[in-house]
Amino acid sequence: MTSKSIVTLLPSLPALPEESWRRTDPAAFFLPESDMLDFAGKPVVEALAQGARPWKIAFEDTGSAESVSTVRTLLSAHLSPASLDALFALESSRTAFLFLDDGFARVVSPARGTSQAGAGGIEISGVSVDLSAVVGRSAIGAALSARLRAAVPQTLTVKVTAPPGLSEAAFTLVVVAAGASAFSQSFHHVRYVVESGARADILHIDAGSHFAHHRHDIFVSSGAQVNEAWFHAGTERHVDASLLLERRVEVGEGGLFRDALVFAPTGAVRVVSNVVLCGEKAQAHCSTAVVASSGVLDYEPVHEHAGPGAKSDLRAKMVASGRGRAVFQGLVLVHKEAPRSEAVQINKNLLLSKRARIDSLPRLEILPNEVSCKHGSATGEVDAKQLYYLGTRGFSEEQAKALVIRGFAMEGVDALPREGVLAQIAEDTVDALVSGVVKI
Repeated sequence: MTSKSIVTLLPSLPALPEESWRRTDPAAFFLPESDMLDFAGKPVVEALAQGARPWKIAFEDTGSAESVSTVRTLLSAHLSPASLDALFALESSRTAFLFLDDGFARVVSPARGTSQAGAGGIEISGVSVDLSAVVGRSAIGAALSARLRAAVPQTLTVKVTAPPGLSEAAFTLVVVAAGASAFSQSFHHVRYVVESGARADILHIDAGSHFAHHRHDIFVSSGAQVNEAWFHAGTERHVDASLLLERRVEVGEGGLFRDALVFAPTGAVRVVSNVVLCGEKAQAHCSTAVVASSGVLDYEPVHEHAGPGAKSDLRAKMVASGRGRAVFQGLVLVHKEAPRSEAVQINKNLLLSKRARIDSLPRLEILPNEVSCKHGSATGEVDAKQLYYLGTRGFSEEQAKALVIRGFAMEGVDALPREGVLAQIAEDTVDALVSGVVKI
């Protein structure tokens, strides 16, 4: 590979960052070319000259008691015992676990390889995919995507199928994109493809690292249904971390996408999510809960309507305590080709400390006339009237405050179906995060 083509894959930071980056410094996510390591720990420029490096994929059977024990141990760092019990109570033939680290994918599923994976409802492979920016018209986003493409030349693709006779049963997929165990940098790109008529529940966990760029894409085919819980919680080991977490969701005609996002930053974390409603009457119902007691979270959700009659809504609830800081930069973008669109974005924030800060910048960009779109934002402290009311019912001030905060944050995960396991896991996770802020 010539030096010219390498430079093309590793572009420099655009000279004039666009407005949406003014709250976080984009330079934090642009390591010098000489310092960038690929998922195998080699300098990216050197690795590019040697050619593509495929993912190493190992399959294990969920029927093995040893595998189940190992999976529980690995997940215990991210989920509560109750959440683990709920996961392992599911039908094992419709559940798979993926653990990604340093270019190695460990797959624990009912199928032992890609040739047999269709019987279990999934197919897993590594393929080369050209990465565009998560959000269009972004020079910085395009440059970041090019750098991710260079660090992870292969994309791990997970295809969820609808086997005959099981079309009504959702396939549950649990994925942990871990921080690099041997290196200070972590790069991942996962692509989920849910075929027409299939149903999938996806739990995607982005773990910490000193520097990380993780991206996952979800393609919801026509008539398919996908529920996703997307989590990230930083640790004390990553107080100086710089993490860029990206997601792009495309929903086809008549497709349905629902999610709950839960974030608790420690270092500098930027989350970019673009949900694109491509087909006619596609739907997306989304929710987000943020608990920031330290660090900075810059959250940019974009709902992009590209097909007629599409519906989307987002409820984002943010809680900041201590020196925690959060930024909400929501955007509803409706293309000319998407008349009769309906969209709602609501951002509500709760400040628990004089030193905490939350900035909210909701935006609308609407091109057709025949639409119904609205957004709203509110920021405040715990309502003294609510505390007084609960106090008259026998709750102490600490108990009353904990109940108010918990109820507020819990609305940030209410887009998932109440009867599903993902909703229970999301609620357990929010409970744990709120407990770290106020004793319940």
